[in-house]
Amino acid sequence: MKPEGTVNIISFLPMVFSIASIIFSIVTFVALKRRTYYSSLDSYYNSLLRDALANPEFRDLSFTSKYEPLNESNDLPEEKRKKIKQYEIYAFMCWNFCETVYDYCISNRDTHLMTTWNCIIESENKLHRKWFFSDENKKNFKRGFQKHVESIDDSKQQNTLVSR
Repeated sequence: MKPEGTVNIISFLPMVFSIASIIFSIVTFVALKRRTYYSSLDSYYNSLLRDALANPEFRDLSFTSKYEPLNESNDLPEEKRKKIKQYEIYAFMCWNFCETVYDYCISNRDTHLMTTWNCIIESENKLHRKWFFSDENKKNFKRGFQKHVESIDDSKQQNTLVSR
């Protein structure tokens, strides 16, 4: 005859193992999801950098800091207009990527991923800040992201511009 306490413990163990398995599965799923998302972000960002190989000036602060929006009153040669249009598309792709990272991190409360990618957002801000803050472009981004970009230390950006 078994003591009654032993029977209760034995019947309780499968439930403990089941709960532990569920917790382990959730933790593993979240870690895998983060790694997969990080990998896809990294691949996409690398493709943006590869695109810049054809137009290295798009990653050059001396070029990007002189950006002026293209409009009908610009009396520019066709080649210059084309280069500005290409830059506008590239800058939009960079900022769209940054907003995607920001949105994911905010919606998933992923401070680790935000810490990892915030330096990239700051780098893109340094390069494409003038493009972002033109009236025509800023409105293409959600207000929360606009506030985040505005919060990036403007004086740090100015010092960087001066030091180049």
